[in-house]
Amino acid sequence: MKVSELINNAWYLSEIVARDLQTVSGSQSADGLRYLNSLLTEHSITGRYIPYFSHTTIPCVIGQEEYAAPNLIELSTLTFNLDSVRYELNEMTRTRYFGSSRADNITTLPNSYFVEKNLGGSTIFIYPLPAAAYTLNINGKYALSKVVLTDELSTSLDDFYVTYLEYALAQRLCELYNFPYSEAKTRTLEGFLKQLNNITQIDLTVNKVSILSGRGSVNYGQVNLGRGWTTS
Repeated sequence: MKVSELINNAWYLSEIVARDLQTVSGSQSADGLRYLNSLLTEHSITGRYIPYFSHTTIPCVIGQEEYAAPNLIELSTLTFNLDSVRYELNEMTRTRYFGSSRADNITTLPNSYFVEKNLGGSTIFIYPLPAAAYTLNINGKYALSKVVLTDELSTSLDDFYVTYLEYALAQRLCELYNFPYSEAKTRTLEGFLKQLNNITQIDLTVNKVSILSGRGSVNYGQVNLGRGWTTS
């Protein structure tokens, strides 16, 4: 299905345009495209209703702490590979990552990270600084791309998600044109949202390891002898 077909279906679902009796005008197609891209952008704020996860990699640079991850909106897991072994990095809060005492210029195996959103994606911070060109393995959600009328949706979205977007766009058009959206269609849309929320629920498992002591000072024995690693 092309984007133009999705938009036409949304207009018919909204009942602002009568199926078989009217056709979607050029200005209505343009409005539909604008509001569809607005929906896609809104979904990319948190990723809550995006059911797709991707696996990508970023090469580490020796001694570099910050790494750009374009279009990344939710980082689920971060690991790196040393030869044939994969190691886990543990997520830290902003306060813990930037506010805790530590030896800043240590280069060894990273074991902690913090990710923050910025314009166009996210920045990943890792500590300790990498001592070699390890490969960072990213599992997470990426922003949905904006579309044009001629785009083919079957190459990037499942049929169920296209149908969801039709209902969501129809509701948005009704709101904008001050036109009633039927209760039955509202319930259908709510059902889609519930299913999408179930698919994309956050994994709340917590398993953190810190090289820092409970008193907030640097454990230099661990840094120098354990090279940043500890047993759990």
